[in-house]
Amino acid sequence: MVIQSKNWNGQLSGQVVRDLQGALSNQYPDRIGIIVINDGGEDIRAKNLAKNTTNTILIYNFRQLKNLKRDLRRLSKQNRLRTQYQSLETLEQVEIIEQKGKLRRKIIGKNYTRYSSY
Repeated sequence: MVIQSKNWNGQLSGQVVRDLQGALSNQYPDRIGIIVINDGGEDIRAKNLAKNTTNTILIYNFRQLKNLKRDLRRLSKQNRLRTQYQSLETLEQVEIIEQKGKLRRKIIGKNYTRYSSY
C-alpha cells in the first residue's frame, strides 16, 4: 500500500488523487493507494478520480480508517481490488523453496495456486 496523509482544513482536491494515480502507475503498479484526510472531505473530482482509476485508491478521514481492514476484505471478496496486472496460476506436484536470510522453507504440494500482481 502507498499511504498519503493530509491534515488539511479544506477539501481534498482532485490533483492530489491524480498525483497518487501517477505514482501508482509509474512506480508502484502493484499497490493500493490510500489517502487519509482530515474532516474537510473531498471534492467531486477527487471522488470520481479515485473511483475510476486503474489502481484502487481509497479515501478515508481519520475516524473512518478503522474500517480499512474490513473494506479491503470486502473488496477482495468482490474482486474489486485493482492493480495493473494480475494472474492466477494453478500448479500440480509443486516443490517451492523460499529463502530469506538464513531461514529456508520448503513447500511441497499436490495442487498449488499462486496469485501474482504487477
